[in-house]
Amino acid sequence: MATIAAVLALLIPLLSHISGAVIALVTLRKGYREGLIILAGLALILGVVGYFSTVSLHIVKAFLVSTVLIVGLPVVISAEVLRVRRSMGEALAVTALLSVAVLVGFYMIVGDVTAWWRGVLEGILAPVLENAPMPVSGAEQAGIINSVATVMSGFMVSAIAYSTMINLFIGRWLQAILFNPGGFREEFHALRLGRPAAIFAAVAIGLAAMVSGGFAGFAVNLLILMIAVFSIHGLAMVHGIVGLTKAHKGWLYALYISMLFIPPQIMVVLAALGFTDSWIDFRSRIRQRPAGSE
Repeated sequence: MATIAAVLALLIPLLSHISGAVIALVTLRKGYREGLIILAGLALILGVVGYFSTVSLHIVKAFLVSTVLIVGLPVVISAEVLRVRRSMGEALAVTALLSVAVLVGFYMIVGDVTAWWRGVLEGILAPVLENAPMPVSGAEQAGIINSVATVMSGFMVSAIAYSTMINLFIGRWLQAILFNPGGFREEFHALRLGRPAAIFAAVAIGLAAMVSGGFAGFAVNLLILMIAVFSIHGLAMVHGIVGLTKAHKGWLYALYISMLFIPPQIMVVLAALGFTDSWIDFRSRIRQRPAGSE
């Protein structure tokens, strides 16, 4: 199932979450060794199929590396943390640390990350901008590509964090349906990053605001990752408060509709809520409120 979904993800990218969710479910139920066995089997089958296919070996290798290191391995690690610690907040914190490690490693290996992304984007964005209804001139085109290249690393590791947590959520939801009805809702509503994570985010904000030179790009991309991670916290907090106060589900519908139309703004708002909740813990305060109080 994990392999079929991974292959079909080449046609329908969202199916990669089914592959990741299967790995997460096995790890949550049986432990990290079984999860790694599934991941290894997936990689072996994909490698054999890719080797005998007409697809370029470079593409096959890139697909294998991204599937194993970006989709599979982070899910196994985060699922094992959730299985042992029974805390989605800790699983999210570990996912954030893994994403930070990827970001640091990427900068160490590539060196001039902005230039690397610029080279990649020139082959992708330049034709799009040239064929746009209002064609972009060469100077404007270079400016747009450079601006996007500056923040692409942050979006890349944010995508890894989001993908890992979505796969983990689906796997935990499936496990709850099979063995613990209602358990996923309870855990997701309680998801919270603590103050250590908030302190780390505050440092990232400070670095992005103060540093200059070559380190500034890393600080900005780190800040983008922190926004992504804390937006998950903020989303869980909103769900938890709606559940605790028995508010109308329309608030959640409005939130998700807003995420479809203005996702960057909503993510920043959710991240701000999650960051604040790390210090104040709104849900705990609501639980301690006397019954019947306004």
